[in-house]
Amino acid sequence: MENEQKGKSDAERRRLGLATAVGVVVVLLAGIVIARYVMHQSQRGILSAQDFYFASNFLKESREDYYIDPQAGKFEIQLYNFADVKRVSTEDIKYKVSVSSGGTADKTEGTLAKGGKRIETIAVSPDAGTDEIAVTVQTTAPYEKELAATFHLQSGDSYTLENKAGDTAAVLDMICTDHTAGRKVTLKLPEGVVPDATDDSVSRSGGDFIYTFPENGLYSVVLLKSNPEMDGEVTAQTIFSDEIDLRSIFK
Repeated sequence: MENEQKGKSDAERRRLGLATAVGVVVVLLAGIVIARYVMHQSQRGILSAQDFYFASNFLKESREDYYIDPQAGKFEIQLYNFADVKRVSTEDIKYKVSVSSGGTADKTEGTLAKGGKRIETIAVSPDAGTDEIAVTVQTTAPYEKELAATFHLQSGDSYTLENKAGDTAAVLDMICTDHTAGRKVTLKLPEGVVPDATDDSVSRSGGDFIYTFPENGLYSVVLLKSNPEMDGEVTAQTIFSDEIDLRSIFK
C-alpha cells in the first residue's frame, strides 16, 4: 500500500515538473515573440522617421531672425519635403501656418505631396507700420515638426556707430536686407581707425576696407582706434548703398 502511494506521489511530481517546464518554455517563447514584435515595430518607426524630411529656406527649428525691407510689400517662404536629391519624404506631409499679429499669409495650411521633390511657397504680407512679424509652420502628419523665424522690418540697408571718447574701439552695426549673394560694402575710415584684423569678413582694398555680408542680417565690426580720445557717433539708423563713409564722424 505504501509502495502504491509512493508510486503515485512520484508520478504526480513528474507530471507537475513537466507541466512547470512546459509553462516556462511557453513564457520564454512568448517573451521572444513579444521582443521580436517590439523590435520589429521599433525598426519600422526608425525607418519611417528616416524617410521624413521637412525643411525651409528661412524657417528653422531654432527660431531665426531676419531683417527685411518693409518697402518690398511682401516676402516669400519656401517649404521642402526633401533634404537633397536622394533623401525625399515618402509620405504626404500636412502642415499648418501661423503668423503673429502684424501680418498675414496667403495660406494657413497645406500638403507637400509624396511622389517626388515638392516645394511649397508661402507669401507673407506685413501690415503697414509693423516692426516685426513671426512666422511658424508646424507639420501635423505623419510626424510633428516645427519651423519658425522672426522677420524684422527695417528701412533698407542701414548702420549705426557706437563710439565714445576714452574707448579703445568703436562698434559699427550694419543691417543688410539685400538678397544678392556676396553683398559688399566699402568702409571709408579716417587715419588711425582700422577694423579688427581677426574679422574674416573684412578685406583691404587700397586705402579702404571691404566688408562682405555672408547673408541678410545684423552684423557688427569692431573698429580699433589708435587714439582712444577720438569720439563721434551715429545713433540714428542711416541708410547706405555701396559704401559707409565714417571719415568725418571720428573727431
